[in-house]
Amino acid sequence: MAHHNTPTRYDDGCVVKPLINRVRSGLAAMARPPLPDALAESLERWYQSPAGEQLLAMEREHLHESLRLHPGFRAMLLQVCGELDLLADGPQLHRFALSNLTSARCAAITDFDALPLPTNTIDVVLMHHVLDYCELPHEALNEAARVVAPSGCLVVFGYNPCSWMGLFKWPMRVISRNQLWHCRMLSLWRVKDWLRLLGFETEVVHYGCFAAPLQSRRLLRFLHRGEGLLRKSGLPVGGYYMIVARKQVARPVSAWTPAWLPRSIAPVKLGDSTRVRQQSLPEQERSDSDVGKPAR
Repeated sequence: MAHHNTPTRYDDGCVVKPLINRVRSGLAAMARPPLPDALAESLERWYQSPAGEQLLAMEREHLHESLRLHPGFRAMLLQVCGELDLLADGPQLHRFALSNLTSARCAAITDFDALPLPTNTIDVVLMHHVLDYCELPHEALNEAARVVAPSGCLVVFGYNPCSWMGLFKWPMRVISRNQLWHCRMLSLWRVKDWLRLLGFETEVVHYGCFAAPLQSRRLLRFLHRGEGLLRKSGLPVGGYYMIVARKQVARPVSAWTPAWLPRSIAPVKLGDSTRVRQQSLPEQERSDSDVGKPAR
């Protein structure tokens, strides 16, 4: 009886092919910006994870301190995630949110580079990671600066490229399907330079979430012990940064000149006081004063 030794076939493609397909899809997604609804869904899921909860809690803490020190009547939130109520603890009486999501619970749906608001009307404008995900970050910042009232404040949250978030960005962008990692991550110095050109003066800069974005609560609690020391050190390596800038408005100079500026005062000729007095006297008084004088 002949035994045919059939070679054992190992299907190595069951592990390699899905990995290759995921890398290809990640590289293809890097060339196009994420859709607003898909991005909001990914961000909402990530904010419910251990790393996302910790980052959002630290952002709320810094924001509460900033809103308390910069009161006003109107406060506006520009958000890419529709389920965050970041202005709830603010002292402002009129608080509302704008978003580019069709399903967001906000006052209006709009593009960030064309806000439906008049100029110089909002006391506090909060941009929560808008510059990291919008298609036109410079135009969006210009629009937010336009609606800020004179001496008002603009608060900008952004992911820090010089951090663990920045290191995790590129490998996670290829491997993970989470739209969170398809962010721009503008540097702090670039945003401050844009604000300076728009007439804003940076008052406060805060860094937070220095730990790596791990999804283990035990490791995050262990790494959170050094969070306070790193905040006090001022090292620019936090996972996010918060910029608080105030709008500087110069005193307007009118184009017309007052009528009294070009006029000149004619100089008075100093002479004989008696002759000047005689010229100023009436004719009758001058004749009476000449009576009794000896003829020359």
